[in-house]
Amino acid sequence: MDDARWDGEARFLFGGQEAWKSTVGDICWSFFLDSIHHRGQLSAYIRPMGGKVPSIYGPSADDSGGM
Repeated sequence: MDDARWDGEARFLFGGQEAWKSTVGDICWSFFLDSIHHRGQLSAYIRPMGGKVPSIYGPSADDSGGM
């Protein structure tokens, strides 16, 4: 994507209504950071529930290290 499009206007629609109007870059970055946040939330909830945290961004403390 060229800089002009990245800095161009974008609209996020929800239920057919405009919920957010910003640049393409701002909306892409927001979705990217939101997905990182939610992956972190899930990994924080797994261990107290007795599960093992998977390797999301590399090996976790629960990873046995076996390849």
